[in-house]
Amino acid sequence: MLVEQFVELFVEKGGPRPSQGGLSYDILPGFFHALALGADLLDRYRGRCNEIVERLQAGAGDDFDWATYFDESEINEILI
Repeated sequence: MLVEQFVELFVEKGGPRPSQGGLSYDILPGFFHALALGADLLDRYRGRCNEIVERLQAGAGDDFDWATYFDESEINEILI
């Protein structure tokens, strides 16, 4: 029932491409996992991620890139 609220966004249901704001069914396992974690844990993870972005940006300046962010071991612990 929850997914039905935004089913029109899924590419598999004729929705827009991801580059135009569409979604793929591939996101659903992660979506449901995030719901199961709860808001408090997600807020802590968001805070840790923001701190890491700030640290990396401060060190790299204009050379910051998201590949470096996703190479961070702490980020990969959160993503798993």
